[in-house]
Amino acid sequence: MKWTLFTFFFVFSLLTTRPSSATEMVGALSAGMGGTGRASSESIQSLYLNPAGLGLVEKFYFGAGYQNGFLGKDISRHSYGINFTDGTDGVILPGSLGYRNHNITEGSQEFKENEFKGGFGYRITPRLSIGAAYTYLDGEDSFGGEHKQHNVDLGVLVGLMPNWGFSISGENLLKGDEKLPTALKRSSRVALGTQAIFKNIIVTRYEVLSTLYVEENQLLTNRFGLGILLKSKFMLNLGYSVDDLSEQNWSSAGLVWKGPRLKLAYSIQSEDRQQLGNRHLVDLWMDL
Repeated sequence: MKWTLFTFFFVFSLLTTRPSSATEMVGALSAGMGGTGRASSESIQSLYLNPAGLGLVEKFYFGAGYQNGFLGKDISRHSYGINFTDGTDGVILPGSLGYRNHNITEGSQEFKENEFKGGFGYRITPRLSIGAAYTYLDGEDSFGGEHKQHNVDLGVLVGLMPNWGFSISGENLLKGDEKLPTALKRSSRVALGTQAIFKNIIVTRYEVLSTLYVEENQLLTNRFGLGILLKSKFMLNLGYSVDDLSEQNWSSAGLVWKGPRLKLAYSIQSEDRQQLGNRHLVDLWMDL
């Protein structure tokens, strides 16, 4: 355990950053809280934010989602997807499989992209879990050109107390092809995150992210999230992201309804530095 934590801190301290031209859209549940959630154990988002969270899953979940809006100046994306997560008794390792279809526009150029992702988590102790995920991207531009990508994510999730924990994660850790169109590039980055829950009514989150493989002045992304339980089944989410990497600032709000087995989340994000407008995200998931 000590060597695992030391390795992640060491990697984080060595790598530097630079601005990027676009920012990723996460799921609606995370987006409503500023894009945070890497230190959370929410099953619907663990595969895409921090696979270590999969080690805490104890049920079978099915989820679906939709997203649309701008990633950056002149880059818009419309996506829909599904995922399955299984942490039931008898499973060797809790894991998740996901598929997302992206329709991307960059200026006059159009791209279609299929994203396949799989990951698993392992709980080492009741308060420590690790995880890994693999991504395969198959894209095609409007001229018939193909753009294929492979990548991996790694994560650690630590529960310091029952209602407080932190995470260390690395996303898209393999260096991408620099010849890819800007609209298809995925940022390689590391992130530190924390989450605290107060009396099961208020959830607070903070994350700092830094990109990899670039030797320029270090610029970070800071994300803040707040969740407030309104009634037994409704939660109001608020968030803000100060993204100096892509020169974008996003404010967000979302509403989550959690029924006995069915859950629904809607979030809206608004960018005020480049005036990119609004993004809309919807998640639906259930335990079976």
